[in-house]
This record gives sequence, structure tokens and C-alpha cells, in this order.
Amino acid sequence: WVTASADPSLVAMPPRLLSPTAAAAAAAAAADTAAATPPPASGPVVPDDVARKLLEDPAVQQIIQERCVKTGMNVTEILTDGEVQRTILQACTERFPEHAAQAKQRIAEFAVDPDVQNHARQAMDWASHYLGQGGALVVAYIEQCPMSVRLCAGIAACVSAVRAAGYLLNPLGLWTDSVPYVLSLYQLLFSITVGLFEVKLEWVQAVPVLDSYQNTLIEKAKFTSETLGRGLLFGFQGTLWLCFASHFSDSMCGALMSFVGIMFALASYCGYGTVAEKVTSGYRALASKEAVP
Repeated sequence: WVTASADPSLVAMPPRLLSPTAAAAAAAAAADTAAATPPPASGPVVPDDVARKLLEDPAVQQIIQERCVKTGMNVTEILTDGEVQRTILQACTERFPEHAAQAKQRIAEFAVDPDVQNHARQAMDWASHYLGQGGALVVAYIEQCPMSVRLCAGIAACVSAVRAAGYLLNPLGLWTDSVPYVLSLYQLLFSITVGLFEVKLEWVQAVPVLDSYQNTLIEKAKFTSETLGRGLLFGFQGTLWLCFASHFSDSMCGALMSFVGIMFALASYCGYGTVAEKVTSGYRALASKEAVP
């Protein structure tokens, strides 16, 4: 019988050649090694919808296009590129910080995941479709408050719009009471403006005129797509109603708008709310208009 010793080679010897003491030591060493080795991670690196949104991110799509042109690799192969992976991790850290650590540890697995590669092909094919028609794929981000606050904001915007329309129904008011009449025109426009950002994006995109107006606001007046910016606009409307109130309903409308403005400011300061994505192709439409003689 071979006695147990500190020689590591004894661990590799067949159990039948070891003494009971040596066999027990070898089994204990194997158990410690198995316990120290973490089990392989299972499941997707990030949820499927998160992977899709990461690959549709404008910065990620841009670096993928640049690296594909420079290296000659296709979309699925380029996911293993170092610069592409760094851009994906940066986008994940900014937009989905709760998945950033997992993505950083398993980025190599992420790059070869068949579902991720399929999302990459779809995202780039969609972008190429727009680029091939002379336009550009634009993703806009709209900050939105919790649903309860959005509901109050929608009601306040509707009340303000209806009250302003009541003044505008009397065209003689432009001569007899010009200041409230002109202010009502502005109030109607502002109410429609803030209301567009509180409803579902699908509803806005279903009406081309409203969709185009919202895209213009996002591009030219970016504060309207931010929670704090719309809160200030609600507060501004509320103070206008209160300062030029000629009926009790005007004062109530002003108080409601001011209250909503305060809620928006608190939501922005406390970090409550979500970010909605809106994909547009405005540059393509602009190019087609310029091509008309």
C-alpha cells in the first residue's frame, strides 16, 4: 500500500492503488476544486428587448457601419470587434445600467449569440433601407413622467385647450377684448404642444400633421421633450391663466396647470419617469421636398 504524502501525483493515481487515507485526501481536494470553480453562466447575457434596443442605438449602428467598411467583415462578424463591443458596453451603461456588469463579463458570449446576431442584421437592414432612400434613421428620446402624472397633465392640457377655444369661437373678441383673445390663441397652441408628449407615440404617429409637428419640436425646441422643460411650460401657462383670468373657470384652469407644472418639476428632480424612443426619417422627407422643381 502507498501511504498518503504531500506529493500531488498521488491525486492522479487510481483509487485502487491508494490507501484509504490518501483516497479521502484526493476526494477532498477534488471537492474543493469543484467548489472553487464557479458554475458556467446560463441564459442570455441581457434580455432580448434590451439586446434589440442596444443594437438599434444610433451610436452602435454608426460604429458597426464604420467598422464593416474598414475591415470588410459582415454584421455578425463585426460584433466581435473591440471598438464595436466597447460602444455596445457604453450604450448599455448609459441606457441599461442594471445590465452593464453582466454585459461586461459576458461580452464575448453576447457577440456570438445567434439571437443577438439576428437582431444586428435586422437593425442594420432597417437602417440601410432608410439610408438607401437618401435619408437617415433618427432616434429621438422623450422623457415621460409616471402614468398618474401624465394622466393629470393630459387632463390639464385638454381643459386649457377647451377654455382657450371658447374664447376663440367669438371672432369679435379680437376687437372688443384683444388681449385675452390673443393669449387664448397662444394657450391653445401651447396646450396642444404639451399634450402631444403625454399621449402614446403611436397615436401621434398615426396623424401625419401632429407627427411632423412633434418632430420639429424635438429638433428645434428640445426642452419640450424633457420633463423639466414641459413642467416649466405648464407653469408658464398656469400663470398666464391666473394673471388674465376673467372667469372663475380661468382661475381653476390656471391652478390646475400650475399644479401639473410643480409635479413635473418634482418628477424631474427626483428622477421619476421613463424614456420613450421615437424613430423618425425626417431627413428623407426633407430631401424629397428639395428634389421637387
